[in-house]
Amino acid sequence: MSARTSISDISDYRKLCAEAAEIDEIFGSFRNHPIYKSIVETVSSEYGSQYAALAFNKYPKILDYMDEFRRNDLYGGPQMFRYRSIGAFSPTTLRYIKFAIDIRELFGDLDGMRIAEIGVGYGGQCRILSALFKLKSYDLFDLPEPLQLAQRYLGAFYLDNLYFRDIDADEFSDYDLVISNYAISEIEKSTQDKYIERLILKSKHGFIACNQQFFKFSYPGFSYDSNDFCKKIPGARQSPDWRDEVSTNRLIFW
Repeated sequence: MSARTSISDISDYRKLCAEAAEIDEIFGSFRNHPIYKSIVETVSSEYGSQYAALAFNKYPKILDYMDEFRRNDLYGGPQMFRYRSIGAFSPTTLRYIKFAIDIRELFGDLDGMRIAEIGVGYGGQCRILSALFKLKSYDLFDLPEPLQLAQRYLGAFYLDNLYFRDIDADEFSDYDLVISNYAISEIEKSTQDKYIERLILKSKHGFIACNQQFFKFSYPGFSYDSNDFCKKIPGARQSPDWRDEVSTNRLIFW
């Protein structure tokens, strides 16, 4: 059996993703499955409310997009909560919205940009950014089974210029922006180095949210901490005031 490459590289999770990609009944409820909720759909209703408030405070016009963003929750049967002024949402979708506003605040309008995302879940962040901007292309990197699931999920929205990538199989040109919502900080070091060399160092800008403390103690030495990771990327720095639901998490950007 091959070595584990990431925190989410577990057989039950990969099996669920593969089944959800192929079987209608499982696809209809995978986001509410206990395994999936332990890895991707991890946001509580309370934190969802905080994400929404942070997004609205930064970019009030985002309220005009909420009905379009709500379509993210049409598939996968996520657990929904009703929020004042915006109605029912999955808290995870609200985190994707908040991160999209963070990205806009740092890098401006993404229209015409080539985007890469490392660790894509079911494709929720991609869908939010694609609804907010006219992207030139979006390359998605993950384990094979999550990519199969993301391809099915995103296929429901008929998005153009999506590419589902294997970091070991392809050569990549430069990107305007690389994104990772925690995933790269949950990958073991040799695979992190591979992503850094083949993809991250070819990206003009980056938005890397990192789990700073939890995995440091649960899986000591498995991944680089945010300080060591940041040192590997010329021009990268950590935001001292970036807000997430876990205060020890960090944002690396350049």
